[in-house]
Amino acid sequence: MVEMVARVLVLLALSAGASAATVAPSAGASAATVTSASPKVLAVEGGTEVVVTGTGFAGDAAVCRVDPAPGGSTHLINATTPLVNASVASATTLSCVAPAVSAPAPGLLKVSLDGGETWVGAGVEIAYAEQVSVALDRRPYVGEASGHLLVRSSIPGVDALNVTAELPCVGASWRWDDVKANADVVLDLDFSALSAEPIHNDMIVTLSFGETVITKRRRFHRVPVPPTAGGYVQVDHARAGLLVDGDPWIGQGWYVAATSNVSWNDSLERLADVIVYENAPKGINQGMPYGLSAHPPKAQLAFLDAVHRVGFKVIYPILSGNVSINHGGPFDDSDKLEALRASVELVREHPALLGYYVCDDCCSNNHDVSLQAQVYAVMKDVDPYHPTIGASDCGNTWMFTDQAPSWLKSEQDDGDRVLPVATQPALQLSLDVVMQENYGGTLAAHAGTGAWAGGVGGDGWFRNGAAFEPVYNCPGAFAWKGTPDAHLASMWLGVIDAGMYSDLNFIYTEAEYDGPVYPGESTASDAWQLAEQQAVFAEHVAYLRPALATPFGTEHPAVRAFPAEIRARAWAVPDRGALNCSTILAVVNTNETRAHDVSLDFDGWAGGSATRLYNSRACAPSSSDGHAVSLGDTLAPGAWHLYCLKDDEACA
Repeated sequence: MVEMVARVLVLLALSAGASAATVAPSAGASAATVTSASPKVLAVEGGTEVVVTGTGFAGDAAVCRVDPAPGGSTHLINATTPLVNASVASATTLSCVAPAVSAPAPGLLKVSLDGGETWVGAGVEIAYAEQVSVALDRRPYVGEASGHLLVRSSIPGVDALNVTAELPCVGASWRWDDVKANADVVLDLDFSALSAEPIHNDMIVTLSFGETVITKRRRFHRVPVPPTAGGYVQVDHARAGLLVDGDPWIGQGWYVAATSNVSWNDSLERLADVIVYENAPKGINQGMPYGLSAHPPKAQLAFLDAVHRVGFKVIYPILSGNVSINHGGPFDDSDKLEALRASVELVREHPALLGYYVCDDCCSNNHDVSLQAQVYAVMKDVDPYHPTIGASDCGNTWMFTDQAPSWLKSEQDDGDRVLPVATQPALQLSLDVVMQENYGGTLAAHAGTGAWAGGVGGDGWFRNGAAFEPVYNCPGAFAWKGTPDAHLASMWLGVIDAGMYSDLNFIYTEAEYDGPVYPGESTASDAWQLAEQQAVFAEHVAYLRPALATPFGTEHPAVRAFPAEIRARAWAVPDRGALNCSTILAVVNTNETRAHDVSLDFDGWAGGSATRLYNSRACAPSSSDGHAVSLGDTLAPGAWHLYCLKDDEACA
């Protein structure tokens, strides 16, 4: 069993002294003000008693609610939490028990003294955090005789948890007592008593401490080893990534136009040549070719054969005109589903297949996002060995995962060994991989950590409620307004703030490669250079994979950079590995007009040598007072550096 000190969720970066919002009285509560709330971090699971201070509190009609943070997006299935009764203790103090929500994120606690008719001011800054978060390490398990339950907890004052896991559909259960709290813990799951037949239903995990009982539901999927040699792809929650035939996968590439009168001469053969002879040698190893499924089956398979020879993986689009997956189905019409099933059956055994692109601009209203969960059973019925993938055009990564309970009424029977199609499941899982459309044109647009302390918006928001999920960064080369080097820096911000080490840049057409992207917006040279940055980034992350894709339970140093416009993250390198570094450090200057020296608040490195891995490989001398580390290096405007840190030697 691996036990490590818990790495706190991104929103818990909130400092203890984070200030409350200053509120102006509303028309219906002119005598009242709200000045603060304590605590500021509330349990996602509900039950946190919050004490609110202010002036003018009175009456017996006080209520509280929580709204999403402005500049982010909702952490709720609905727009706001339910109203909860508040108890007025005095003219300056009231209290309420915060309601449960579906995912961790910052929000605003609001108070009303008249039952919700009017609200006192703009609200107080708070954040929700999970006391306990859990995940199964793989989905699906492919013939494995064992697996792992990943448990992360942050519960002040609690030393140990009791944990049980039940799989009602096969009558199996597991139990662990005295599991270390406030840690990342890996619990063993023995599958030897399970038969080889497929299982696809939910595991129910119960965690208890004292009188508190928390229940989490997560999707369990186990299938036999595939009967053909086409291979298989698994979600790897332990690395927040994917496994291809059991090995960690880091994907870098493009959305590409496969059907267009102006791209690749409308020829799959031409596109295949570009991939084989231009992209693959530069480390580009994946792509999502729009329109591929519109070509004749023979041409599609020839394209897959060609790109497979250089190890390139294809995210296969199955956006059927008869089945509008991201706008409500239908998933109970066998005739309309026939084309979707036929598309899957055509490619499901091909070794070039990474997964299925089931929705584009996947965000919709609550009804349609929830109903989309039904497509998951359809897809897994036809091909359980490849993930569903979609592009989210909102920040709510978690809404497409098994973190989210179904907004629609569940029709699920936990006793079914395999979830039936056309039945609403208890969980809203529809995407194994969520790709975030991340089209900000400046570094400042990407710099937010997703928390009040570091910026509510930005790349960090994508991880709220999705700590274990494979989340792809989809930068928009078409929208970039800065230099090519700053575009590369923006990709590193996705890694620093959200752990998005796999990318799919949007969009790559022949016109964009040769330029200009749009008349008057980019020169041919600019467009070409932006395309090249994806290849440079691919080289970086492939080299640094031993650090970036370490499994759950690896303890990484905590680092904070100064000034605030510098973003930084550090990764421990287990046993130093081939990199011969104790730690990898990435830093980005989000100011595109001003240079900054690099100063770090570094917990876990006392100083030594810091050698640039790129950009001249210069060694930056460091000095430390035991906690703060200053590097003798400067970041140019909009620049990035990657450092190999060694704590046992100084610069020569």
